Amino acid sequence: MQVSVESTSTLERKMTVQVPADKVSSEVEKRLKGVSKTARIDGFRKGKVPFNVIRKRFGGQVRREVLGDLIESSYRDALVEEKLNPAGQPSIEPSSMEQGKDLEYTATFEVFPEVSIKQLEGLKLETTTSSVADGDLDTMVETLRKQRAGWVDGTAAAARDDRVTIDFIGTLDGEEFEGGKADDYPVVIGAGQLLPDLEKGLEGLNVGDQKSIDVKFPENYQAAELAGKTAVFAVTANKIEVQELPEVDAEFIKEFGVEDGTVEKFRDSVRDNMERELKDRLSGARRQAALDAFWDANAFELPKALVEQETEAMREDTGRRMGVTDTAQLPPAEMYTEQAKRHVGLRFLINEVITTQELSVNPEQVDEKLASITGSYEQSDEVMKQYRSNPQVMQQLEAMVMEEQVVELLIEKADATEKVLAFDEAMNG
Repeated sequence: MQVSVESTSTLERKMTVQVPADKVSSEVEKRLKGVSKTARIDGFRKGKVPFNVIRKRFGGQVRREVLGDLIESSYRDALVEEKLNPAGQPSIEPSSMEQGKDLEYTATFEVFPEVSIKQLEGLKLETTTSSVADGDLDTMVETLRKQRAGWVDGTAAAARDDRVTIDFIGTLDGEEFEGGKADDYPVVIGAGQLLPDLEKGLEGLNVGDQKSIDVKFPENYQAAELAGKTAVFAVTANKIEVQELPEVDAEFIKEFGVEDGTVEKFRDSVRDNMERELKDRLSGARRQAALDAFWDANAFELPKALVEQETEAMREDTGRRMGVTDTAQLPPAEMYTEQAKRHVGLRFLINEVITTQELSVNPEQVDEKLASITGSYEQSDEVMKQYRSNPQVMQQLEAMVMEEQVVELLIEKADATEKVLAFDEAMNG
């Protein structure tokens, strides 16, 4: 077997392989002899069919099978011989498959990149800090009251946060369009249920009022026939309701698991939850900032095959979260490409840091991670046992802990500045 390799780009390789004609012929003969022992042909006893008949009947099929198998096996052998590590499936182009001649083909593929850390220390990094102020706690309590609000008939014109039940018919150039009509449709003004122009147009309505509202559809609206156009909605207000907030009393408080029913305990519980969520949000933002800075300082060319695989995995994950099974309905792959590159590149970089810095899994951190994940379950001890008995799950946990160690190392060595944010900025930024 003869092998030659050409580098057509940083990562792409074009490998030409020649398999001697006598090896092809020898394998074909060997397989045809095997066929002759079991072949059934009318007029001949099993195992007694003349070899020339076997060759004529099965020669073409056997040769095709042999060529396919030799391409597969010689490709693997050539990779070992040339010490190449492909990052995806090859594109195989046969150039000679004629009988009596050497089998020759070209395999084009990408190889894994050689990773080196250009910058580990002194990464420019901005981290954020925040805290829960009394005003933030008051706002959250009001939010919880609104989530459990009732609705009562209003006596004034509709305003923001009121619920208006409407009939509407939308027309474009005087013609009704699909999805533009509904009866007794409840809308909370300002909640973003409908297009902004339509919700804003409901303000000031009284029960029984009729109104025509011009509504501009966004340029990227999902229905292409409406995107960027202005429709007219004929609206009738059937009912106007205002929120009736519950009192923060013992009954209300017990809905949140505070059994003694005191306002102080309730506020303490809410604050604890807010601080826990804030800590998680700040930790996640810090992690992402560190990894983004690390990739930006050490970016390198990646195999297209791996980026495409990651892109499709991200699209499929979007589909699962949206409940969409038809990939044609998912956002285009281009929307995920840059993020996919970061994901793939950071995996290489993180592994390189682990190797060069000789990091190892900290069992205590693994235990803490496992406890934090299973702690929210009612039977947390049982769930923890199930996790520990699953090698794949434990391997994933260890990988998470190793990544956290890398992130902490990056932050420790970074040129970091700290920015103080208000609670709502930190949570919504």
